[in-house]
Amino acid sequence: MIKNFNEHRAAFEQLRTLLQADPNLSRHGQAISSPPEEIKQYQSLLTAVGNPNVYVWGKGRKVDVSFMVWGWGFAGNTEHMDLVWVNEQPTNLIPTLDGYRGQRVYPNTVVVYRHIDGQWYLTADW
Repeated sequence: MIKNFNEHRAAFEQLRTLLQADPNLSRHGQAISSPPEEIKQYQSLLTAVGNPNVYVWGKGRKVDVSFMVWGWGFAGNTEHMDLVWVNEQPTNLIPTLDGYRGQRVYPNTVVVYRHIDGQWYLTADW
């Protein structure tokens, strides 16, 4: 996943910039009233990075962005891995996700972060 991020970093950065600046998005990154040309641009960039689910949260200059790159399970018993850009460094960092088997006890799932570069992280909640 880090290799894919590095190979498509420019597209991820462009998506992040667009998502953070777009006033037409809901909390979960769904375009509400974006013009057709912006929707085409999103579609093209999302295709380039593998069509992840996108989530945005925060307001103003404090908007964080998440790209769900892997998911497994059903309903409340789902595990995820996301590529995220965050405004503030998370406190629950781990050095690697290789071999990680977390502290997953639904509904008290623990999310951990593995730093990639700058404000980019991989997260896991399994």
